Amino acid sequence: MEAILAFFECDREEEEAIVAYSKSTVAYLFFGWCDTWYKRGRKETPEQIKAIMDRQRAKL
Repeated sequence: MEAILAFFECDREEEEAIVAYSKSTVAYLFFGWCDTWYKRGRKETPEQIKAIMDRQRAKL
């Protein structure tokens, strides 16, 4: 999780609140997807993960 937070630069205290919270949301969303993929045995390929994301986005 620390690496993901660092990647999204979630440690900048000088940023506006909306930017800080948005980055945090994306970072934890990404972590959740990775964590679930890992716990499920890493069965899905990157292409399958993209297709799942596309299906999910279509339902929003």
